[in-house]
Amino acid sequence: MPDRAALLISCSVEEVRTIREPAKLQHRGISSYVLNILIRAVEFEERLLEKGDRVYSSFCETPRRPLCPRTTLLLRCSVQESERIRKAAKTRDTTISEYVLCCLRRSWWVESQGGQTALDKSSLSHPSEPMCGDAFGTIRPFSTDRG
Repeated sequence: MPDRAALLISCSVEEVRTIREPAKLQHRGISSYVLNILIRAVEFEERLLEKGDRVYSSFCETPRRPLCPRTTLLLRCSVQESERIRKAAKTRDTTISEYVLCCLRRSWWVESQGGQTALDKSSLSHPSEPMCGDAFGTIRPFSTDRG
Protein backbone atom coordinates (compact mmCIF):
# COMPACT_ATOMS: atom_id res chain seq x y z
CA MET A 1 0.00 0.00 0.00
CA PRO A 2 1.43 3.41 -0.92
CA ASP A 3 2.32 5.89 1.80
CA ARG A 4 -0.68 7.94 2.81
CA ALA A 5 -0.96 11.40 4.31
CA ALA A 6 -3.70 13.33 6.04
CA LEU A 7 -4.41 17.05 5.96
CA LEU A 8 -6.54 18.58 8.69
CA ILE A 9 -8.71 21.32 7.18
CA SER A 10 -10.24 23.94 9.47
CA CYS A 11 -13.68 25.06 8.32
CA SER A 12 -17.12 26.00 9.52
CA VAL A 13 -19.82 23.47 10.28
CA GLU A 14 -21.82 24.93 7.37
CA GLU A 15 -18.90 24.41 4.96
CA VAL A 16 -18.68 20.76 6.01
CA ARG A 17 -22.42 20.36 5.32
CA THR A 18 -21.91 21.98 1.93
CA ILE A 19 -19.11 19.50 1.19
CA ARG A 20 -21.05 16.44 2.36
CA GLU A 21 -24.15 17.06 0.22
CA PRO A 22 -22.56 16.83 -3.25
CA ALA A 23 -20.20 14.08 -2.08
CA LYS A 24 -23.23 12.03 -1.08
CA LEU A 25 -25.03 12.82 -4.35
CA GLN A 26 -21.96 11.70 -6.31
CA HIS A 27 -21.62 8.54 -4.18
CA ARG A 28 -18.11 9.55 -3.15
CA GLY A 29 -16.33 9.76 0.13
CA ILE A 30 -15.59 13.24 1.40
CA SER A 31 -11.84 12.93 0.75
CA SER A 32 -12.49 11.66 -2.77
CA TYR A 33 -14.90 14.51 -3.52
CA VAL A 34 -12.55 17.21 -2.19
CA LEU A 35 -9.45 15.72 -3.83
CA ASN A 36 -11.20 15.51 -7.20
CA ILE A 37 -11.77 19.27 -7.16
CA LEU A 38 -8.50 20.13 -5.47
CA ILE A 39 -6.14 18.13 -7.69
CA ARG A 40 -7.74 19.53 -10.86
CA ALA A 41 -7.15 23.05 -9.51
CA VAL A 42 -3.55 22.26 -8.54
CA GLU A 43 -2.84 20.72 -11.98
CA PHE A 44 -4.34 23.73 -13.74
CA GLU A 45 -2.24 26.18 -11.71
CA GLU A 46 0.91 24.10 -12.25
CA ARG A 47 0.34 24.21 -16.03
CA LEU A 48 -0.11 27.99 -15.91
CA LEU A 49 3.07 28.46 -13.91
CA GLU A 50 5.03 26.16 -16.27
CA LYS A 51 4.04 28.40 -19.18
CA GLY A 52 5.18 31.43 -17.24
CA ASP A 53 1.65 32.81 -17.04
CA ARG A 54 0.54 34.69 -13.98
CA VAL A 55 -2.08 33.08 -11.81
CA TYR A 56 -4.95 35.41 -10.98
CA SER A 57 -6.31 35.22 -7.50
CA SER A 58 -7.15 37.26 -4.50
CA PHE A 59 -4.46 35.34 -2.62
CA CYS A 60 -7.13 33.17 -0.98
CA GLU A 61 -7.32 35.57 1.92
CA THR A 62 -9.73 34.56 4.60
CA PRO A 63 -12.73 36.88 4.43
CA ARG A 64 -14.01 38.27 7.70
CA ARG A 65 -16.68 35.88 8.81
CA PRO A 66 -19.16 36.10 11.60
CA LEU A 67 -18.39 33.89 14.56
CA CYS A 68 -19.83 30.49 13.84
CA PRO A 69 -19.24 26.95 15.01
CA ARG A 70 -15.94 25.62 13.65
CA THR A 71 -14.87 22.08 12.98
CA THR A 72 -12.19 20.21 11.09
CA LEU A 73 -12.23 17.94 8.09
CA LEU A 74 -9.69 15.12 7.72
CA LEU A 75 -8.57 14.90 4.12
CA ARG A 76 -6.82 11.60 3.31
CA CYS A 77 -4.53 11.59 0.30
CA SER A 78 -1.21 10.27 -0.96
CA VAL A 79 2.05 11.81 0.22
CA GLN A 80 2.64 13.14 -3.31
CA GLU A 81 -0.80 14.80 -3.41
CA SER A 82 -0.27 16.37 0.00
CA GLU A 83 3.09 17.79 -1.12
CA ARG A 84 1.50 19.29 -4.24
CA ILE A 85 -1.31 20.83 -2.16
CA ARG A 86 1.16 22.26 0.34
CA LYS A 87 3.29 23.71 -2.47
CA ALA A 88 0.24 25.27 -4.15
CA ALA A 89 -0.86 26.86 -0.87
CA LYS A 90 2.64 28.19 -0.28
CA THR A 91 2.75 29.61 -3.82
CA ARG A 92 -0.49 31.44 -3.06
CA ASP A 93 0.94 32.56 0.30
CA THR A 94 -1.99 31.15 2.24
CA THR A 95 -2.81 28.33 4.64
CA ILE A 96 -3.57 24.85 3.41
CA SER A 97 -7.08 25.07 4.88
CA GLU A 98 -7.84 28.33 3.11
CA TYR A 99 -6.38 27.08 -0.18
CA VAL A 100 -8.58 23.97 -0.05
CA LEU A 101 -11.68 26.04 0.79
CA CYS A 102 -10.75 28.54 -1.91
CA CYS A 103 -10.68 25.78 -4.55
CA LEU A 104 -13.99 24.38 -3.31
CA ARG A 105 -15.67 27.83 -3.30
CA ARG A 106 -14.42 28.53 -6.81
CA SER A 107 -15.73 25.16 -8.00
CA TRP A 108 -19.12 25.77 -6.37
CA TRP A 109 -19.28 29.26 -7.89
CA VAL A 110 -18.58 27.91 -11.39
CA GLU A 111 -21.19 25.20 -10.88
CA SER A 112 -23.72 27.82 -9.74
CA GLN A 113 -23.14 29.69 -13.00
CA GLY A 114 -24.65 26.79 -14.90
CA GLY A 115 -21.32 25.30 -15.93
CA GLN A 116 -20.54 28.16 -18.31
CA THR A 117 -16.86 28.09 -19.13
CA ALA A 118 -16.59 31.48 -20.81
CA LEU A 119 -16.35 34.22 -18.20
CA ASP A 120 -16.51 37.88 -19.04
CA LYS A 121 -14.58 40.54 -17.12
CA SER A 122 -17.65 41.75 -15.26
CA SER A 123 -18.34 38.31 -13.83
CA LEU A 124 -14.74 38.03 -12.66
CA SER A 125 -14.54 41.39 -10.94
CA HIS A 126 -17.95 41.26 -9.24
CA PRO A 127 -19.12 37.70 -8.65
CA SER A 128 -22.22 37.30 -6.55
CA GLU A 129 -20.10 35.54 -3.92
CA PRO A 130 -16.33 35.71 -3.53
CA MET A 131 -14.77 32.95 -5.59
CA CYS A 132 -11.65 32.94 -3.53
CA GLY A 133 -10.60 35.42 -0.97
CA ASP A 134 -11.64 38.79 0.21
CA ALA A 135 -15.18 39.77 1.00
CA PHE A 136 -15.44 42.01 -2.07
CA GLY A 137 -14.66 39.27 -4.61
CA THR A 138 -11.71 41.24 -5.98
CA ILE A 139 -9.36 39.38 -8.29
CA ARG A 140 -5.81 40.68 -8.41
CA PRO A 141 -2.79 39.54 -10.42
CA PHE A 142 -0.70 36.99 -8.61
CA SER A 143 2.98 36.66 -9.35
CA THR A 144 5.57 34.19 -8.13
CA ASP A 145 8.08 37.04 -7.82
CA ARG A 146 8.92 37.45 -4.15
CA GLY A 147 11.33 40.36 -4.50
